[in-house]
Amino acid sequence: TSSHQAHVDLARLFGSDKLIGPPISAELVELMELLFTSEEAEVALHVPVMRQHPVERIARRARRPVVVAAPLLAAMAARKVIHRGLKGYCLVPLLPGVYEKILMDGQDTPFHRDFARRMNALFASGYMKDHIGSPTQTVRTIPVGAAVDTKSLLVDAGRVEEMIEAHDQMAVLTTCQCRQGAHLTGHDCRRASAEEGCLAFGSFARFFVAEGGARYVTREEMLRAAQARWDRGLVLFTGNVGPSSPNLICACCDCCCQMLEGIIRPDPEILITAPRVLAEVDESRCTACGACVKACPTAAHTLEKKLHRFDVSKCVGCGHCVLACEERAIRTVPNPAWRPPA
Repeated sequence: TSSHQAHVDLARLFGSDKLIGPPISAELVELMELLFTSEEAEVALHVPVMRQHPVERIARRARRPVVVAAPLLAAMAARKVIHRGLKGYCLVPLLPGVYEKILMDGQDTPFHRDFARRMNALFASGYMKDHIGSPTQTVRTIPVGAAVDTKSLLVDAGRVEEMIEAHDQMAVLTTCQCRQGAHLTGHDCRRASAEEGCLAFGSFARFFVAEGGARYVTREEMLRAAQARWDRGLVLFTGNVGPSSPNLICACCDCCCQMLEGIIRPDPEILITAPRVLAEVDESRCTACGACVKACPTAAHTLEKKLHRFDVSKCVGCGHCVLACEERAIRTVPNPAWRPPA
């Protein structure tokens, strides 16, 4: 296999359904050339997808001596273009996966800028939706606690406090890869800094701390971190599982977040399970000031010819519009379609 062909074949592999990547293109091949040397690409073709194999097995598949394959695999893992775990090495998707691993340390180098530029352009093509097919509803929203009407919702099972109480190990990521990626391409977030990363619980916390991209925090520190992200107008998304399960809370903005901008905002139901609460607007009190439009991350609130419009199908129940409305024309109400996480 020629070096060029190895990069082409690797681009085809990263663009497959197994790695939920973009379709093969000149841009994707160029990204492979940025991430892998010619010799590394030839070995990487034999690294399994999402299932760790030891060096010896990969070397045998690649028809390379272990003494040749081992330093190549170690170098790729050190640059975070492949994953190294307790049982060996594996390939992970470009996003989520390689993108987060490379940008999570907050470095600003020509390589990081080039990588961010190329990845952002590929993701902006909207390829991720081609892999989803039908709604998966694997993510749920954690609403802003202050926006939830406690008279109608005595217990808000989605609030972050339950997750904090259910875990002994939790960590805050030191960098948000989406905001860092935007920063590296000259577009700083209008809501938060790149240093305000996601929140990790259980095995997720242990993984990111081991990777060097997170720090352990106490329950009190985690609650303050979550509150700070709410205060900045970020939306908290998490896996649709019970509060005691290992999990990650993404603190997403509507200007940098790949998932929010590329998938959720156009069609929330693709990934978001029915939220615990929905916004409800009293149009008789609305002055069409536009505060809710600025606060809403999914464009559920809009102004058309100076009239307020609300599309409940785009509401993810975050509650930011409730807090933004000085006229108290918006409140949260129970969503009859909501089901508790498994």
